[in-house]
Amino acid sequence: MELVLGVVGTIAGIVSLALHLKRFLREKPILRVEVEKFGHFTSDNNTKMSIEFLVRNIGHRGTTLNGIRWWVRSFKPEYHEISTRKSLHKQVKAYDSQRLSCELDLDFKIDELLNTVKFELYHTRDVEKFQATSVLRPSRGTIHLGTTELMNAIAIDQKRWQLHFDSLN
Repeated sequence: MELVLGVVGTIAGIVSLALHLKRFLREKPILRVEVEKFGHFTSDNNTKMSIEFLVRNIGHRGTTLNGIRWWVRSFKPEYHEISTRKSLHKQVKAYDSQRLSCELDLDFKIDELLNTVKFELYHTRDVEKFQATSVLRPSRGTIHLGTTELMNAIAIDQKRWQLHFDSLN
């Protein structure tokens, strides 16, 4: 009889542990990032990049957004590359969203109409990677490109990136 109780207790413990593990793995933050506005402004030998994005947490657990890392590469007028991290310290609850904005001041000029930037958004349990294409804005106003012109410019920008990475390998 004691053996049967021991076996039943062991099985109940294993099942309970499996259910808690399944719940723990399911209840995590799942972030989706949507870039709403992204542009860069140039003046003299400086560039200011500005991004606004929406972070949606569709997971079962909240998280803290600790920081964002920018990878910026510029090919025009000359090649520059920079990686920098900025602190955020913002909370995103489960099934909630948070609208964020961030600016980066660069000590070089970017003359390109479009510039693709890669981002890593660090939060409590993971890193969410995304990229966005910055549009050169002559002033703080908006630039008005038609859909066809913008899609052609993005295609040219992506080809240029691919050629650059192929030349590195």
